[in-house]
Amino acid sequence: MAWTITTLDQRPDLAHEVDRLHELTWPRFVFQGHTPDESGRLWFPLLDQFAQFQIVVLDESGTLIAAGHTIPFVWDGTVPGLPRGWAGALLHGFDTLRCGIRPTTLSALSMAVLPAYRGQGLATTVLLEMKTLAVRHGLDCLLAPVRPSMKDRYPLTPIERYVAWTRPDGLPFDPWIRSHWKLGARPLAVAYRSMVLVGSVCEWEAWTDLKFPDTGDYVIPGALVPVRIDRETGQGVYDEPNFWMRHSPAGA
Repeated sequence: MAWTITTLDQRPDLAHEVDRLHELTWPRFVFQGHTPDESGRLWFPLLDQFAQFQIVVLDESGTLIAAGHTIPFVWDGTVPGLPRGWAGALLHGFDTLRCGIRPTTLSALSMAVLPAYRGQGLATTVLLEMKTLAVRHGLDCLLAPVRPSMKDRYPLTPIERYVAWTRPDGLPFDPWIRSHWKLGARPLAVAYRSMVLVGSVCEWEAWTDLKFPDTGDYVIPGALVPVRIDRETGQGVYDEPNFWMRHSPAGA
């Protein structure tokens, strides 16, 4: 199948379609949850101010079928120097831009592929394009706060145990971690609070189509770990863990 791959600065008319694509492919709480660090408010500025780092993929008819999002920032190359996770990378990237500092590193942020086009190697193609972007912009490497694609099936397993699972052939158990591994990425660290989302109990019930009658931890569809519901405060908090991996630049 012929795909056209470009960046949002070349197709700024696709910005709102990119937003709709994520609504179709991500759990509702991910794009409607409130971020205490206000990282969520940077989504549309990301598409505008970092348009050259936002990958869009079109099919033969010109329909948007996939998107990949990245942001450059300064990283000292050490594990202690890593951002907190997804939200930290986003905030760090905007701080780097605001301070006028030359970035050293590109970080993946997210990827969305229309369900009808999954299983055709498109996600790997976008990931390779992210590595190419790092080279094109003279950045040292591509980092990725990987969201394990099957962790939502094992929400009670601690993330540090899950990411260490392997198949009989020695490759990582999780398909998305394995995809990164096959492209040369190697593990760095677990990001325990990569994305923090909060909402009222009523909002969480609307986002998940579930009821939360008592205070406690609840397994919800699409979540990597349980959401913590507090009936006394009327609030639910979701701390999503990710897994930092490092790619050498394409061709390195």
